[in-house]
Amino acid sequence: MTHRRTLCGLINIVFILLAACAPLGMPQSGAAPAAALLAPSAVPLPLPTPLPTRAPAAGAAPVIHKALDLAYAHTQGVDTHLQSLDVYYTEPVSAHHPVIVYVHGGGWVSGDKTHLDFKPGFFLKAGYVFMSVNYRLSPEAKFPAHVQDVAAAIAWASRQIGQYGGDPNHMFIGGHSAGGHLATLVATDERYLKEQGLNLTAIKGVISIDTAGYDFSVFASRCKNHVLPDPYNIAFGQNPADWKLASPVTYIAAGKHIPPMALIFSGDVGIGSEVLREQMAQEFGEKLSAARIANEVFGTHKKNHSEINADFGMPGDPVGAQTLEFLEKILSGL
Repeated sequence: MTHRRTLCGLINIVFILLAACAPLGMPQSGAAPAAALLAPSAVPLPLPTPLPTRAPAAGAAPVIHKALDLAYAHTQGVDTHLQSLDVYYTEPVSAHHPVIVYVHGGGWVSGDKTHLDFKPGFFLKAGYVFMSVNYRLSPEAKFPAHVQDVAAAIAWASRQIGQYGGDPNHMFIGGHSAGGHLATLVATDERYLKEQGLNLTAIKGVISIDTAGYDFSVFASRCKNHVLPDPYNIAFGQNPADWKLASPVTYIAAGKHIPPMALIFSGDVGIGSEVLREQMAQEFGEKLSAARIANEVFGTHKKNHSEINADFGMPGDPVGAQTLEFLEKILSGL
């Protein structure tokens, strides 16, 4: 386990040094105590009593079935692998399980749908169908290609996930880092789902794991020379108008059916800045709360940006357990 986390951490550091020439920040000495795992928002989800029974079952892990490299879109000149997805499911497929649509990280320039660690088994054991999505990458692809692909994958799931025991009426979207940004953006800017014949009600909740991509204008203001560092500028450029269009915070408004959001943070700072990722999550949560959009902000200072992703859903992981509680609160109210 330690070797896995160490390898993930080394890969992350090498990527950042090559792409950004800015080291991944470490937790600051003045950060909140490491034991603090929850920072309640002003608009929490109601706690059902008791929680539903989709909590992880005791005993043997479920038998995982896989449907791999399923095309959800075709764009001329684009590698088909970049517009494909994988589905992880259990039998019988006649069941109607809620669905997790997962979007990988990698700074919008790298990563793959197979980079999942414990997540498929964790969510399947808890009673979900798990879907992992690839998308076009920069520098070949520029904003908004990434989020357009995520919306297309959601549309595919709304039509096809029932074949694998998933319930298209109970879909959640989540992602780590760049994937967390894309999950949050597609759930706030309704244009991308509308292009697919859907609307924001297609998404019942969001799991954003340690992204710094909530407000690119504010993020740039905290970076050297007030510009976006690599890899952000590779995907979004240096035009503040484009930063605004790519920022989920731009689209927060009451009455839009923006789904509840879990905003998860590690102990790291954002690339190129000295601002803790916890602060970014808290600031975004406050904007959601002001619009009366349910959200929860939680995480741990014990783990860095790579570890909080690699450890998500491993036995004893409190962040994964708290995420399941967040999801169950939503499902209990549907």
